[in-house]
Order: sequence, then C-alpha cells, then structure tokens
Amino acid sequence: MKNKIIKSDIILMFMICIVITFVIIFIDFSKNSNNYNVDVYKIYYVYDELSSPTTLSYDMLEVDVGTKKEDVVNRVIDKYKEKGINISSVRVENNIIYLNIENEEYNRVLIESLIDIDGIDTININGVDYGSKISEYYVNSPIVDKLHTFLYKDENYEIVYLNELESEVLFRIKSSTKDEMVYYLGEREIKLSVKRDGLYLDDKKVLSKDFKVNNDGVSEVKLMEDNTLMVVIDNDLEKIILKQGIGIYYMEDKENKTVLSYKDKRFYER
Repeated sequence: MKNKIIKSDIILMFMICIVITFVIIFIDFSKNSNNYNVDVYKIYYVYDELSSPTTLSYDMLEVDVGTKKEDVVNRVIDKYKEKGINISSVRVENNIIYLNIENEEYNRVLIESLIDIDGIDTININGVDYGSKISEYYVNSPIVDKLHTFLYKDENYEIVYLNELESEVLFRIKSSTKDEMVYYLGEREIKLSVKRDGLYLDDKKVLSKDFKVNNDGVSEVKLMEDNTLMVVIDNDLEKIILKQGIGIYYMEDKENKTVLSYKDKRFYER
C-alpha cells in the first residue's frame, strides 16, 4: 500500500513538473518584450562649434518598429522645434524630405539626423538637395557615464585657454587612463579621476557618484543649454568650473589673482 502511494506521489509530481514546463515555454511575455521592439534614431546637435571638424553630439529617439517614415520624420522634426529651430513646412515625397527653415545654421544637424531614416536618401532644405557627410564632423556618443565625461580623453585635440592678459595657454596631457587623467594647465599640474564613489580633483572628492553637492567647496551642479553638466567648485582660495566634454572650463586663483578660461579646441595631427 505504501509503495502504491509513493508511486502515485511521484507520478503526480512528474505531471506537475510537465505542466510548469509548458507554462514557462508558452506563456506570453509579449507585454514585457514590447519595450525592445523599437528603432532608435539619433537627434544630432552641435556640441562644440569652434572645433575643427565641428563636434556633434546627439540625443536618442525611440520609435516603434514599423512606424511610417512620414511619422518618424515628424517625430524628429518635433525634437528640433523643441530646441528652438523654426521649421515652417515639412513634406515627404518618395525618398526626399522637403524642409523650409529659417535657422539655416542648423542644416548640417538636420541632414545628419534625417538621412538615417529608412527610405530617405535626400534632404531638400529651402530648395537645395543635400546628402549625408558625417565624415566632416567629430561625433560624441551620448552621455552614459557622466562622471567620465569630465575627463578630457581625445588626445587628437589641444585645448586652448586664455589667461587674464588674453594670452593663449595650452594644456598638456601628462598621463591618461580610463579612470584618471593628469595634465598641465599652464604651469599647474592637475589630476582628475573617477572612483567608485565620485569625481576627484587632485585627490580631493568634489562630486559624489549620484551628483549630489558635498559640503567641501562644490557650490552647484547645473544642466547647461547644450545638455551638458557643469560643476562649480568655489572656496576661499580658488574657483574652478568643470564642464562635461572639456574638463576644466574656468579656473581662478584668488590668492594670486590669476584666471584661465576655456577658449576652444583645435584639431591637430600627431
């Protein structure tokens, strides 16, 4: 009798396992997977107009797969209108997008963004046909790890600063790794490093990893018009402004009354 009960229990457990397996295999997870059923488009904008080639960065726009190209075009255009670009008319015919805009200085970023839309190979702006020429621009990826974007990494550029006498001062990289950069700005050696808990300037923590302002000289963290973060460090001895993509944007030595301010980035071949 006991053997029969044991066998029936085993059979019951086996049947339960089969049912659970079928549920796992055939259950509809489509509601969760819809979040990944999208195409991603890049909305380019000028990051550094003075660099040569011009530096572009981009925001990302997610659109459901299968969306009509006309609707994608309108979604992209709406993003530019939010940035203040005056686009008076938009028309899509076959593989051409026809635009009339007042801010023609934005032609290049509109072209780079719209040309990536499936089924589009020509952008006509104010009666002139354009194609994509991405090689003319230096493109920054979107800000993923914001702390690391305060470390100047592109050694194919030199950064130019102006001192209080309006004379140019260059910075020189002494050493550079993924998490740390040591360089000279004028005669001063400066070290910026990213650690697990935040951003450090000359081994002194200036910003926590969650971008909270600490009580040791950091007066504010603010979002700039170009969507980059700026960190202001202000104490009795000095004022330093850090900016994403540049590193040190402004430095004032209050004791010696000297100032260095960012001017531009210049492209050069090593």
